[in-house]
Amino acid sequence: MKSRNRAVPNFFFLFCCCKFVFLISFPNAEQLKVAGSIECYSCLEEDDDGCSSANTTIIQCAPPMNVCTEYFQTVMTGSFMVTRWKKGCSVGLSVGLVINTFYDPVFHYSKIQACSTDLCNNNLTNSNVTKPPYITKDPNGVECYSCASILKDQCTPVYAEKMKCTGSMKRCYEGNVTISVLDGDSPRAIYFKTCEEATICTSSTSLSGGFMKINQEGSCCSGSYCNGPPLPTTSKPTTIDHNSQPPYSSVSHFSLLIGILIAIGVL
Repeated sequence: MKSRNRAVPNFFFLFCCCKFVFLISFPNAEQLKVAGSIECYSCLEEDDDGCSSANTTIIQCAPPMNVCTEYFQTVMTGSFMVTRWKKGCSVGLSVGLVINTFYDPVFHYSKIQACSTDLCNNNLTNSNVTKPPYITKDPNGVECYSCASILKDQCTPVYAEKMKCTGSMKRCYEGNVTISVLDGDSPRAIYFKTCEEATICTSSTSLSGGFMKINQEGSCCSGSYCNGPPLPTTSKPTTIDHNSQPPYSSVSHFSLLIGILIAIGVL
């Protein structure tokens, strides 16, 4: 009779925060790989076919990089949708992370994984990501620029659309979200503008774990279309009012990481 080894369970941590869901999978000891040579798929796709089979290569990771990584990220607001898909090498543990953030009118979705066997980073796809249905609310009189782009200069009012803010979304927002992976490459941001709630603008955030870090920063302002470029200066002399208040500003709304932590053991 063949002996049957009982698999050591993985453990998952589910963060349930206001408007955010984080699912992180940590490996058991048998899944860890000592730093050394490992082969991984490598590609970068930014609203093109950069991760198609024709453009994906196989690379030999140099120590101490010991895992293959893959992440898919999309940001949607108004009629704009921007995606980034990346594969490569990194250093750390086998881990999986899913972030699904929806706060009308912005939807942000990221799925990230690291694995420790050759060519294991070929599981994610850039399909089947759809924005949840928009909840109809009455316009509140505020209008803001709305856009999403890989390039910051492609998210200016020239390329943006005008969005009518609804409900409690009475601030205009401008910022970016970045995923950093320990792969030796500089992180690249996705820039966006939209309407936002004043209460959410007061929060700042970053989320890190294992081989990666997600960070979002930006600012809110009061007044329609204030999230566009500064108004041109004139020759009229100006005076400084030391009692004036600065614009309503902060680093943004990817936050609210205080939530409920549930640990689930999966056999």
